Amino acid sequence: MNNKNLLIKIVQNAQRRHVNQLLAQESGGAPGASIVKAIYFPDSSDILQKIIAMLGDERMKKDTFYAQSYHLIDEKALSAIASLPDLPALRCFFPNYHANREYISSDLPVLEIQRASAAQWYRFNALTRERISIFFCAAPDFSCGMAMDVCAGDPSISSSDDPIYDLYSWDFGQR
Repeated sequence: MNNKNLLIKIVQNAQRRHVNQLLAQESGGAPGASIVKAIYFPDSSDILQKIIAMLGDERMKKDTFYAQSYHLIDEKALSAIASLPDLPALRCFFPNYHANREYISSDLPVLEIQRASAAQWYRFNALTRERISIFFCAAPDFSCGMAMDVCAGDPSISSSDDPIYDLYSWDFGQR
């Protein structure tokens, strides 16, 4: 087994363990029954790279919120999710990722979920807000979606070191 295959196996096994732990918390509100499929590394890495690259697209609508505005952040995120078209499924990801020069890995796989459960997944993840570095729900072809990117605060910009939430939404209408 070469190093690349070993890396893939290690990351996939960790993702499976973490998703199983998440589903074991089902009583905590995780809507596990709505998972259509889990997309594991390295495919999950490709999806994360695509979403992160899209955050720089000037066609996306972007709103910035600060940690003191949790109710406003939740309201705007749920509104962005509600405005997504009625698709059979969305790709969803949370709570964090790790990047290096070669790939992006994550504790959890990207999940393809039933569209109707997207708000429920956001609410479940809002409970673990301090561990989220990104949350997104997007069409499988990336034609529409929403992403919440969480960055460390900068006192020189926001007068606080509390997290900054950038909420992106887009609909390129190519379905």
